[in-house]
Amino acid sequence: MPPRKKARISQATSPASVSQPPTPPPADTASPSKSDEKLLNDPWTDEEEIGLFKGLMTWKPTGIHKHFRLLALHQFLLSNGYIHPRSEHSRPAGIWRKLQSLYDLEALDEREDARQLSDLSLESSNGEDEDDDVYSEAENKIHKEDFALPDDAYAELKWQQRFASQGEGKSESPPALPELNMAEEPPVRFTPSFSIEPSEAPTPSGRRGRPKAGSVRGRGKGAAPAPPPANKRRSARQAGSVAEEEDQGEEAEDDESEDEEEVESEETKMVNSLLLAGAAAFAAAAPVDIPEIPGITYGDYQHADPSGGWIPPTTAYSKGEYKQVVMLSFDGMHQFDLMNYVTKYPNSTWASIILKNGIMYENARASSPSDSFPATTALFAGASPRVSGIWWDDVYDRALYPAGSNCTGPQGTECAWDESNDLNSTIITGGGALNVSHLPLQLTAWGSCQPVYPHNFIRVNTVFEVARGNGLVTAYADKHLTYELLNGPSGVGLSEIYTPEVASVANTVEAQQAWDDLHWSALRNWTKGNFANGTTNPQGSPSMYGANFQAITWAQTNAGYLDAYGAKPNKSLEQALQYADKRLGTFLGDLKAAGQLDSTLLIVGSKQGQGPINAANETFLPGTQLTASVEAAGISVALTTTDDGGVMWLNDQSQAQAAKANLLANTTLGVEYVLAGDEIQHAGLGSPWLDSRVPDLIIGAKVGYLWASSPRFEDHGGYLPQDLNVPLIAYNPYLEPANVSTFVSNRQVASTMVKALGLPLAQLDGYRIEGTPILPGVFAS
Repeated sequence: MPPRKKARISQATSPASVSQPPTPPPADTASPSKSDEKLLNDPWTDEEEIGLFKGLMTWKPTGIHKHFRLLALHQFLLSNGYIHPRSEHSRPAGIWRKLQSLYDLEALDEREDARQLSDLSLESSNGEDEDDDVYSEAENKIHKEDFALPDDAYAELKWQQRFASQGEGKSESPPALPELNMAEEPPVRFTPSFSIEPSEAPTPSGRRGRPKAGSVRGRGKGAAPAPPPANKRRSARQAGSVAEEEDQGEEAEDDESEDEEEVESEETKMVNSLLLAGAAAFAAAAPVDIPEIPGITYGDYQHADPSGGWIPPTTAYSKGEYKQVVMLSFDGMHQFDLMNYVTKYPNSTWASIILKNGIMYENARASSPSDSFPATTALFAGASPRVSGIWWDDVYDRALYPAGSNCTGPQGTECAWDESNDLNSTIITGGGALNVSHLPLQLTAWGSCQPVYPHNFIRVNTVFEVARGNGLVTAYADKHLTYELLNGPSGVGLSEIYTPEVASVANTVEAQQAWDDLHWSALRNWTKGNFANGTTNPQGSPSMYGANFQAITWAQTNAGYLDAYGAKPNKSLEQALQYADKRLGTFLGDLKAAGQLDSTLLIVGSKQGQGPINAANETFLPGTQLTASVEAAGISVALTTTDDGGVMWLNDQSQAQAAKANLLANTTLGVEYVLAGDEIQHAGLGSPWLDSRVPDLIIGAKVGYLWASSPRFEDHGGYLPQDLNVPLIAYNPYLEPANVSTFVSNRQVASTMVKALGLPLAQLDGYRIEGTPILPGVFAS
């Protein structure tokens, strides 16, 4: 017989139920005719219901954790494009209403509660049905005490359950080197001034070597000692004690220096052979010969100490918990890419090292728009487009003059911050400088007409300026010369910027990986106190530096996924993910060899995702069709920039609402929504009337639509979960591992980098103006 209910103490909720909303009450019983009418008026589409049922297979919102599970279910629907974030019926409250119409949630709550507390044993002495008491006692017990597995007995088990079991049929990453899962090593330095035929290149053995017993890999004078086993939270005091131990151990290591130098020499020979082979392969794949790459590739700025009121650079300054902070962006990577990878490869660098002592922010979000330029600005300035003035890499500014105009004629011009501004984008250096004749112009307060460089265009300072202004060495590597933007308004925030031109690289995953290796090589040289090209930097290693990598985003754009949910990457994408994992392990080894691993806060993630995920559901349209549609209605368009979302500037701003109506009426374009005119300001994104850069229209694409210049599997720039759902992890060998489910923004990386080195947060404009907080859980204080 059904269980006999006792008086309920309160509605079953999660442990933190004081502020949790209860399950919505059951709907009133309706007559059959009203039920039929309700079914016909159900706002849920078939695709949305399919996604809901798929999500329910993993996250069943019943029992004491039902509200947490519902949030996870809602995020699953958003991340996979089943629902739109602005749809009222698919928000959490709407999902509760939908579930209430399908199930008896109250009965399911009771069943789940009893199942979760099945260890409750009751003796039945009167012969009554035990189920009555089991259900009722379980329900009462829920309200009397919170349920949680004790950490002392289950901590390790809970950690292991994050990954798949290593059973039969599970593939693993390629064999790894000791402790750090390093496979091949990137070149120590990339100076391809030599001439070598591919046939002459030494071929490394196909067998991946491991150090012989008793040998020391990557260890030299001043290498870091073994990390202490206690207290996993980093502090400045611990970093200082490690440094003292290094000094005390130098004398003892002098006796071993000859043996270690011999080991280092053998390793150098091996790495140099890889360098020669890699350089030859890269040269063969690239469309042009590769000249010698200078350490810095922007203009005539060559490692000179900046003039003005800057503090002389020094590596000795550090008032924070860390001596170095590094940000690495694997562009295009999604959070689900990371979780699928660590499940498939439990022995990978990501799974066995980064997440083992890392804080994972599983609900991290990229900037909106998610184009590379504002996404990079978000990471290193901590500011949104409204404040930074960076909306896309191809934008319109109503206050500037066109290139070559000598600041005469009407104001308003396109500002393209991509490879089109290189002197020569077909060679790896980009020609060594920006083409000044292509830059927009501004009329200064004293009547002079001057070009606007990328660092002039950004309206806020960067983390590199804050660090440089406090006497620290900084460095960064990216894909175009225009990323000198990160110098900030001062123009000298970076001690060194290294930007090999990615547009010059052949359209193969191997060539993209070779380009990534240029950045890995620069990172290695920076850890050694060198410039990116391997020459000695008299100022030493940078305290704040970073780099981005392109192989993953290239593979997504050119190969994509084999399923609708991103669980099955194409061969090229799988190769790019594995390659990134190996190189990440190698970089950890570089930090350890330099004695910097323990004192470095490493932040790894992606500045943006990509979409659409489901190639079978993709609709490609040239972005010019949006412009053509609006202009056909007699509305003059100044500039339209699109990918899987878009922005538009009009010559007559008063026609914004008419342009919006036109785009929404043209159902062939795949427009989901449009913000126009004052709606943009009301959304908190700035005023098109008061700000010369804020677009007149912000255009959201439907899931599956891609507005681009040429067909491709994926791209980025829009506002969908596929663009915004990115991985973000803070790592240090002494950090306690944690999963943070709180929603965080990539903008918080900037504040965290400044805080890590103990620099004044108030000096960062993004923090001062927008209050961009630090990432939770990273610091002891």
